[in-house]
Amino acid sequence: MKIDIITTFPEMFAPLYTSIPARAQKKGLLNLNLVDLRDYGKGRHRQTDDIPYGGGCGMVMQPEPLGTALDALKEGHSPYIIYMSPQGTPLKQAKVEELSQKEHLIMICGHYEGIDER
Repeated sequence: MKIDIITTFPEMFAPLYTSIPARAQKKGLLNLNLVDLRDYGKGRHRQTDDIPYGGGCGMVMQPEPLGTALDALKEGHSPYIIYMSPQGTPLKQAKVEELSQKEHLIMICGHYEGIDER
């Protein structure tokens, strides 16, 4: 199973390289790839966020860097893409078991109010 995690804070996922996930990777059962969204950001500061169109609180993820990252990761594959959000459905064991059967997952971890949906 291959899992790509898109995030602006890859250092937060360091525990995935220890214990059970580390053993799974060592055995070749799991291919874990952390993708720093800032690598696809724009400008001198590799910006990936912006204020919401029309105003509002917080920041939203820009679609361009995210789209570019997804295009690079999909390259000839048909991955199952998950956007992690507090507004979504709670992740329960049945869903985890379903996801474990997928060959390639891409997980988008925001840390924003959402994604710019213009």
